[in-house]
Amino acid sequence: RRRADGAIEYLGRIDHQVKIRGFRIELGEIEARLCAHPHVQQAVVAAEMNDAGKGLGWDAKNERLIAYIVPKALRSDDLPSVLAAEEMLTQWQTVFEAAYGSPEITKNPGFNTAGWVSSYTGEEIPAAEMREWVEETVSRIKSLKPRRVLEIGCGTGLLLLRLAPFCERYIGMDFSQAALRSAAAAIEQEGPALVHVKLLHRAATDFSGLEQKSFDTIILNSVIQYFPSVDYLLDVLEGAAQLVEPGGRIFLGDVRHFGLLRAFHLSAELEKGSEAIPPGMTAAELRGLLDLRLLQEEELVIEPAFFAALGQRLKRPGAVEILLKRGRHSNEMTQFRYDAILHFDAAASQPAAEAVHLDWIGDDLSLAKLRSLLADGQHQCVKVTGVPNRRVAGAVRAVKLLANGELPDIPAPDATLAGRLRSLWAEGCAAAVDPEDVWGLVDESPYEIELFWPQESSDGCFEILCIRREGDGRPLCGFGKTFTNVPASAGSPLHAYANNPAQGRLARTLVPKIREYLLEMLPDYMVPGRFVVLPSLPVTQSGKVDRMALPKPGDGGSPGRCYVAPRNRTEEIIVATWAEVLGEPRVGAHDNFFELGGHSLLATQIVSRLRKAFDVEIPLRLIFEKPTPAGLAEAIEAELVQIIDAMTDDEAERLLEALSGVADD
Repeated sequence: RRRADGAIEYLGRIDHQVKIRGFRIELGEIEARLCAHPHVQQAVVAAEMNDAGKGLGWDAKNERLIAYIVPKALRSDDLPSVLAAEEMLTQWQTVFEAAYGSPEITKNPGFNTAGWVSSYTGEEIPAAEMREWVEETVSRIKSLKPRRVLEIGCGTGLLLLRLAPFCERYIGMDFSQAALRSAAAAIEQEGPALVHVKLLHRAATDFSGLEQKSFDTIILNSVIQYFPSVDYLLDVLEGAAQLVEPGGRIFLGDVRHFGLLRAFHLSAELEKGSEAIPPGMTAAELRGLLDLRLLQEEELVIEPAFFAALGQRLKRPGAVEILLKRGRHSNEMTQFRYDAILHFDAAASQPAAEAVHLDWIGDDLSLAKLRSLLADGQHQCVKVTGVPNRRVAGAVRAVKLLANGELPDIPAPDATLAGRLRSLWAEGCAAAVDPEDVWGLVDESPYEIELFWPQESSDGCFEILCIRREGDGRPLCGFGKTFTNVPASAGSPLHAYANNPAQGRLARTLVPKIREYLLEMLPDYMVPGRFVVLPSLPVTQSGKVDRMALPKPGDGGSPGRCYVAPRNRTEEIIVATWAEVLGEPRVGAHDNFFELGGHSLLATQIVSRLRKAFDVEIPLRLIFEKPTPAGLAEAIEAELVQIIDAMTDDEAERLLEALSGVADD
């Protein structure tokens, strides 16, 4: 290109040929080899851009190839997924044993919230928010009038201790012995009032010894997100359905909303501040980061339509309610989760012919207009759809504009990407409705009111159903929607309503195998130095791969921190372990485990490997207390010193002789 001053500016090559360490390379050749791998669906290879960002790497001093890979989605019944799911289940068990095994949790056995950590801050959720969550969940289950209850995943008894006194039979199951010990201690304190409660140590799929159709209520509250796959959830629900008597129900509480998963991850990144979304980050890079977060999601997240489609699998007529969570506190539980109630052998209630159907936006409604409409009780049933939800409207709007590349310029003090997103967020919330304000109309009108999530929607809107009470206070018709109103499609449609929690784990194990595969087929200078796994490749409006929108992989390390190399053998072992488990090319001595994308499940892998490496018992909590290699090394070395101090002279001499030349420290 000739500039206005007459100088010629070199823009780059039209093709994708680059020069790496003196070798001229066709990137398309590497891409073709990658796409030939049986577990790779798509691949793009690029040379890392230089500091000016003006080329594909031919004039950079430290060029390296980067491969972007979209793995083939494995079905949850494929052997690799099955093995990964079994590993995840074991690790979740380890997480809960560690969380509930601490002596601290026995101080208040009636309100044990160990392990309830905010995804936004990484800290424990405040007790006031947890109390509201427990009270509202208990109130909703009590409204079902349960008498004979089976709770799958009862934990330490947060719900059990509050529901069992009103039941004639209550069985609590859990796979964590530590949780059951805590629950048993709390039950013992209650004395004769809970003699009808029985605790069972078993997996969620083990229903042996439980008679069919003997329970009117089965509870799975804040449990299914820890299931390793949709198939595992289906096994649990099929087994549980056999135990429910006619007219009974299964209550699934605190289910994470798949349709709002991207909005959830965006809200979490914005909450972390500039460390997650630095001032120089572009919209394309943030989209790439959110794609990675979805790929790395290791909890089971379910679309509401999944439960509507269950009629095909459970083969029992009934109705399903998908309910918004109650609560005034704004947190991830009230925003991005819901309760599902499966009613068996009971037809869904149909509103009367004179029911009024309204659209919130189309009919220009407001909370004041709805209050006025309900005041006189003129209509038997009022249904309102498309109500913007203040809890999530801002996140949903920001995600939509970010995905479409339509972020407007906002005249605000904070013109960074994060600042613009927060402004869009605020605008989205301004015209939305707080669900608790709608529920508050119950006290001002002759109607029972319930709020539902639509079965197939990711726009964050909810539905309102208002049913007039009879003279004795009972509503003229019940709530509920039929199981069968979502058509079945070919294959296994139920898997389309959820993520695969094992996918991120499979992606991490895939990279070393692909690198070995390329080394067998290509010279080493053609093998990429960094692999980035994505759920999909960014594309332009014409459908071609948008190479400029590919996320920057960086050099690893915590954001905003200078790299510090490991300073001794202990730190070297820890750093190497973190790099392998986290999939990071370079980890420093002061890098934070959680800032690198670590979480509880990955922490169990770290602990397991370090126990073998050092032959020392390392509690899982130590990763949370000492989240850097340097801090963890210090703690491990202190433990080793205590072990050596307790040895006899002969034992110490034998140990030092065995370690001679291996561990200088």
